[in-house]
Amino acid sequence: AAKGNATAFANLTRETFAELGTAIAHIEARLADAVQYDKINYLMLMMVDPHVHFHVVPRYEGEREACGIAVGDSGWPKAPALGEAVTLQPDQVDSLAGWLRGGWPSGR
Repeated sequence: AAKGNATAFANLTRETFAELGTAIAHIEARLADAVQYDKINYLMLMMVDPHVHFHVVPRYEGEREACGIAVGDSGWPKAPALGEAVTLQPDQVDSLAGWLRGGWPSGR
């Protein structure tokens, strides 16, 4: 998510665009380590939350497991099947977020 209240991608500052490269490098490094994805999709779907943000979808064949939660990529190798996403409970979201943060590249 971008810092600030921009609701259009073109309205982001130059500094924000520069920061985007670092953010993506960190995201891809962590997800490569965490889930060994085959491809990665970035979706900018700002219908519910209108502020500039991406949904990052690591794509892979088969299933991945972390924190006792198994998730398959049912759309693989085609477009993400977002309607078939696993619905997580709040405690599961917290567990997965903590697990991902634990391996985040240093410095951010």
